[in-house]
Amino acid sequence: MKRIQPVVFGIAILVFGTAVVSVKGGGTSNNVTSHLQQPANAGAPVFFSDAARSGTDSYVTMAGKTPVSSVLQSGGDWQLDTQSAARAVWLDLGDPSVPWATPSATGEYLHTLLTTHCASIGATPVSSLMGIGSSTTCGLSFRINYGTDASVYYLIHFNATAHPGTGGVKFTCNAVASTNSCIDWTAVPADNDNMPGDGRSTGLLVKVTSTRNGETESTIGYYDVNFALHITKP
Repeated sequence: MKRIQPVVFGIAILVFGTAVVSVKGGGTSNNVTSHLQQPANAGAPVFFSDAARSGTDSYVTMAGKTPVSSVLQSGGDWQLDTQSAARAVWLDLGDPSVPWATPSATGEYLHTLLTTHCASIGATPVSSLMGIGSSTTCGLSFRINYGTDASVYYLIHFNATAHPGTGGVKFTCNAVASTNSCIDWTAVPADNDNMPGDGRSTGLLVKVTSTRNGETESTIGYYDVNFALHITKP
């Protein structure tokens, strides 16, 4: 459900640097297999894989004209890039007013970029978890490329530190290598938001428009989103 917090400024315009959704970090990244599973409660708002049309909920890095990237970046953050035409992510915010909604459905297969932001909020990076049962709660940005205007995209902020009222994503280690470093993670909503106890994380959906001076963000609304991730190395 779309929610606007009590303090409403019409359509708020904020300016941020582009680093929050940087596509690649410096140095060497490591390929991983990312599964975007359907959560137990898959009712909207929710996101999961395009398995209904691709036949699989797993995403692996592949080169070519329509590449997919599923990696742990050099800084330890997880990233899944489906911005090409090869794969997509199903997103349903349950809101008929979002740009990709149609008269018959509020969900759509969208080309997206999902990136965790752990170090930037002082959290342990995903790839740095050591030992079975260890966990970390990080921010997550969910970029959505939609429409024909190249100067516009959409972004869902899941980041309780940078965007109070929203929630993050909690990664937990399930298996380790001989060095005790994690090689298998599950991730679910951290539920550290303004609606604790619902098992979801509140995301802030904004419209991002490129300008001469950088980028402006226009608030669309807040959504309590469910998801379930499983990541394995390789």
